[in-house]
Amino acid sequence: MLAAVMLGGCRKPPAENSGAMPENVPPPGSSLLPASAPAGDELPLRAAVAKILNAAQRTGSIVEHCPCSTGARMLEVYLVPADVAQQPMEKAMREIEQRYPQIRWSGSAQERVRVADASIAPGLLKLRIREFLVIEDRPPQASLPALFATPEVASYMRKHRIRVAQSRPFTAKLSRTSPTIIQTKNATVEQILDRMVEGYKSAGGHPLYRAWSYRECRRNGGTLIEIGIF
Repeated sequence: MLAAVMLGGCRKPPAENSGAMPENVPPPGSSLLPASAPAGDELPLRAAVAKILNAAQRTGSIVEHCPCSTGARMLEVYLVPADVAQQPMEKAMREIEQRYPQIRWSGSAQERVRVADASIAPGLLKLRIREFLVIEDRPPQASLPALFATPEVASYMRKHRIRVAQSRPFTAKLSRTSPTIIQTKNATVEQILDRMVEGYKSAGGHPLYRAWSYRECRRNGGTLIEIGIF
């Protein structure tokens, strides 16, 4: 099963932002895309990569830089044909690289697959959190407020003028899951997001989610970010 969890959008942020995440994520089995996703024969890069990883039974991440748009949104810069070959994974990823040379991928054997925009290197993802613990019985986005509320992340975001933008609504509602424990010590934000993706499993032990995504755009000396779990 494949589902999507998103925070995001892109506009000049308010003076204060509590970091609270809207609960507007489809449960596993629902639509992969938000209502704002391009219709027709193209998918946003993050959605296409999540489908490829699902077919390959792998997990990973997608990091993108995009321009800010109006109306609290980010522009969809990287679009992939909806019928992109999903297997073999290596061929599918090479097709994306050929379409967008600045997008690189890595991850052989059983490693997590990393798909990243070479034009950015988000420092937030490399920030280390001394200790993180959350117990949650809802999909992964319900754990994200706890991550953004950690002293390390909150301080880093204030210092670097980073804000989490509002997200577009999804048509499906949250559903309860089995309680999931995410606990780490001295882990980076990137590693914690990996744990969130891989911590939610079906009754058969298979991951319910395949990837997390990080998107950012910069405006007026600040940075707006969008995080999703697919």
